[in-house]
Amino acid sequence: TTPAEHLVTQGLLSRHDVETIDRLVRGKRRAETLPEPLVGVTIGGFRIRRLAGWGGMGAVYLAVQLSLDKKVALKVLPGALAKDAANREQFLREARLAAQLEHENIVQIFDVGTARPGDDPASDPRDFIAMQFIDGRPLHKVHRETPLSFGPACVVVSRIARGLEAAPA
Repeated sequence: TTPAEHLVTQGLLSRHDVETIDRLVRGKRRAETLPEPLVGVTIGGFRIRRLAGWGGMGAVYLAVQLSLDKKVALKVLPGALAKDAANREQFLREARLAAQLEHENIVQIFDVGTARPGDDPASDPRDFIAMQFIDGRPLHKVHRETPLSFGPACVVVSRIARGLEAAPA
């Protein structure tokens, strides 16, 4: 086994952590996938408060839906990725598919759209997905800090499985 596999087996790293480290080490985390400085900006009726996380297809921000004064998670496709039609289609397909799912263990999608940050006509439009904001920490980080014993781990896996079961094959 590799050192990374050993760390995963020991519960010290998740597979996600290993993949992220691998991308960083190999330089696969391209500059265009890094979060943009959008805190304080309004996109499509959502004011961005802070960065919550990011991945290969964009950044996720804590935002407020201004019309309802409601906290949401706002996933924004970075401008550099939005220039590729295939990236935009994949991003919007994710939103449409996720919006079809209704289950207590699946984040709800509220809106999807394209808007210019700050309604600035000089800025490039950004695709976004507004979804349910769940305050907390990712499971892999919780597990890394305090590994779950068998019973609580079974509860978590059961909830995840019930959510996945609601998704079409």
